[in-house]
Amino acid sequence: MKPWRLTDTEWEHLRETLEGVRREKPARGRPGAGVKAIAQACLYRFFHARSDTYKTVGWLQMPGEINVAGSTANRRFLAWKESGAWLRFWDGLMELRHGKARAARRTKRRGPRSPVAEIIVELERAYDFFNQRFFGGTLPHDVVITVERGSRRNCPGYFCSRLWRDGEKELGQIAICTSALGSGAERALAVLLHELVHLRNDHVGLPDCDATTQYHKQHFQEVALVAGLECAPRDRTYGFAHTRLAERGRETIAMLRPRQDAFRWKVGGGN
Repeated sequence: MKPWRLTDTEWEHLRETLEGVRREKPARGRPGAGVKAIAQACLYRFFHARSDTYKTVGWLQMPGEINVAGSTANRRFLAWKESGAWLRFWDGLMELRHGKARAARRTKRRGPRSPVAEIIVELERAYDFFNQRFFGGTLPHDVVITVERGSRRNCPGYFCSRLWRDGEKELGQIAICTSALGSGAERALAVLLHELVHLRNDHVGLPDCDATTQYHKQHFQEVALVAGLECAPRDRTYGFAHTRLAERGRETIAMLRPRQDAFRWKVGGGN
């Protein structure tokens, strides 16, 4: 089944989450655009932000099979997002499709103790857990995760699409810079979540950041909300680039049970 389509069972479980949000204005658009159809339009935009012609699918480029006016879907999505209903709906849908979120298992240590090796093991475990919890397992499983010194102190991490190549196979990379380490797991994992938003948008062909100015667009802010982050008010220079953990992000990290000792390592001076 297409991931944006809601089954009758899913809708019966979740309909009250969205139907309880009042509209400030009467519904407009095509006749018969019920709440379920509008919810499916919002899901379509999340799962299929890129069309077959590799053009960004906005609210006004919805395919005919959706049968909902894009302006109507946009208005309702904004209302659901502001009220918190959309996140409750999304989490409920992920639970119905993939089971109730449970605390992640820790990986046993093998071989000699290496700070970088332990950090990467924890980051890879967190990647899989966040992918399932926030994105329903839709992100690619073969992504390179590294720890790097970083050229600037104010750059805690970055995502680079299709950086690694082996013949025709290409892999993206997420780098966590050492400036994000040394103070426990939350800081580093918040950076990982930030980069997962970029990876997700790149995966569906949705440009969310200007490569030259690093201005983070509204597309980034919308997905960051799903990924357990809060964006600071729009910055004139960098847009929605400044993020921090939301409460649901902290709760998910607690369920991950990260090894705090691995993330206390930091790069310092000395000979």
